[in-house]
Amino acid sequence: MRMTLVAFLVLTGVVGASKASSAGYSVSDTWVAVDAVRSMVRAKITRDVELLEPLLADGYKEITPFGEVMNRKETLEFYGVNTSDYPSGEAGKASVTLDEIEIEVTDDSVIIVARQTIKTMDVNESKLEVFRAPFVLESGEQRWLIKQVQYTPIDRRPLERIEQ
Repeated sequence: MRMTLVAFLVLTGVVGASKASSAGYSVSDTWVAVDAVRSMVRAKITRDVELLEPLLADGYKEITPFGEVMNRKETLEFYGVNTSDYPSGEAGKASVTLDEIEIEVTDDSVIIVARQTIKTMDVNESKLEVFRAPFVLESGEQRWLIKQVQYTPIDRRPLERIEQ
């Protein structure tokens, strides 16, 4: 099942979607799965571990763009690092969008494949990072839990060259 424009609008917040929670949702509701992915992306970009932690399944695996594999604990530790340790703008002046979304539903999981674009604005440089990422979600207690994500780089170059 392919949903592009509507899923994009939900993921970017143009069309409202509630916070991922177990209250009143069936795990078969793919919009709750999409919202869980959107919440995870937002939590990572803002380094909000309190939002990120309940979204990740116990056996969560993240494959970085560099091929490194991080488990749930390592992922939470990585995103929980004090943002004051980062150069100005790296943690707080980034925006992320998800588009080219495709959703596949199985009996007990949802696979969401999307293009994720991250723009970071720093004092010295602005850059754009684009990834293709399949997010695998499993059904939990009346909610979707993110089990795995793998980030494959599509494009990495200074933002100025792209916007010209």
